Amino acid sequence: MEDVLDLYHEPYDEKRPVICFDESSKALRDHEHDPLPVSPGAVERVDHRYERNGKQRIHLATEPLTGWVNVEITERRRTTEWIDRMVELADVHYPDAD
Repeated sequence: MEDVLDLYHEPYDEKRPVICFDESSKALRDHEHDPLPVSPGAVERVDHRYERNGKQRIHLATEPLTGWVNVEITERRRTTEWIDRMVELADVHYPDAD
């Protein structure tokens, strides 16, 4: 971990950018019933039961030394989606990098 953290302290080199990549899965949910509106002397009341509305996969790439961020959302989590993000990073966002 110390080796990785040391990368953030190196000077910026556009030929060797430091890219962080992560993927995550998020469940989409919706309330079964609309919340009851706020009334004088009472706060909004929300029913905590929900219905599931599928999942979305988030692919996040960031270059911490410059603040650049790229987010892609896909419906499936397969190796091909990951490969597509890596190819996009290399060919589209950093074509001149080593």
